Amino acid sequence: ATLMRSEAATLRRWLERLPDSTVRAHPNLCVLSAWVFLLGNRPLDEVETWLQAAASSPEASDGTAGIQGKVATLRAIIATGQGHESRAADLSHQALEALPEGALFWRSTAAWTLSLALLADGDLRTGQEILDQVTRMAQATGNVMISVAALRHLARLRTREGRLHEAKAIFEQALALATDRQGRALPAAADVLIGLGDLWREWNDLGVAERYLQEGIELAGQWRKLGAIPGYLSLARIRQALGDADGAQSAMQKAQELAVESDATQIDDLIVDLLQAHLWVAQGELGRARRWTEERELDREAGDPEAADLRSSIDSHFRKYEYIALARLALAQDRPDEALALLQPLLPRMTRQGRLGLLIEI
Repeated sequence: ATLMRSEAATLRRWLERLPDSTVRAHPNLCVLSAWVFLLGNRPLDEVETWLQAAASSPEASDGTAGIQGKVATLRAIIATGQGHESRAADLSHQALEALPEGALFWRSTAAWTLSLALLADGDLRTGQEILDQVTRMAQATGNVMISVAALRHLARLRTREGRLHEAKAIFEQALALATDRQGRALPAAADVLIGLGDLWREWNDLGVAERYLQEGIELAGQWRKLGAIPGYLSLARIRQALGDADGAQSAMQKAQELAVESDATQIDDLIVDLLQAHLWVAQGELGRARRWTEERELDREAGDPEAADLRSSIDSHFRKYEYIALARLALAQDRPDEALALLQPLLPRMTRQGRLGLLIEI
């Protein structure tokens, strides 16, 4: 119940008061410890230690408690963060097969990870259908954490499609769910507030945007440390827009520190590096931006965006953003033909995918 209310900090304090021997004697406590470690940005080997302790328990072998399903659910979350969509989907299916029908909290979580894996793999129709089901299931069982996570992802999809007012309505629905009866935001509201802040940044109401972002970043410390990264990145863009280059770099440094601290996912590192490259171009630091493109081997693949398909799954997903950054650098260096050669092949792909936000930028 505490986790469903997204009160991870409270749960962590309770678990820390128990001797390790007591936690290890109860596989459900081992699973919860693994989850709290994951939310707290602890090293993955520490998370895996608790998952292995749960999976090797006597209760796990008889199957009645669904321990293997719970372990598979958390491993699916980890695989999603690492960009391994196929593994995340397989683990989610394993979890749903192993979890008892009555374990609605865990089943809704496993269905959520399945939807994220399908969406990341490009199956938008099935992914969104499952995401809608997850939202209804989670709300019916009072699972604020998964309800808010599912709505937040739906809002992000609408943002990508350029349907910003729909995204705002979904974010506000999620925020209402993540607010207690006293009107206080629960920790799960952190990601929602940051999402709203970025919408208002897009609409150029920078004062409103910064208030949402600061509140979201503060709450992220009570919930999911990595959740503050998008907040700092959006703050950096606001400060750059206001001509505060030092303030932008200060926000970037905080985002980089969080990204480096985590070994749970490569995605956060790539996102931070990508925005840093954009800022270097905007600030005239073209040499630093050029070195980044060389490290990412963008020049070697320039003019052939489909070559990204031969790379890792994460790299393939991020190549389009990196080519846009490389095009901005080419423009800054007065090489418009190179910029056009990078951008033109992206247009039909983004049109097919309905990525209106990227189409506008391209």
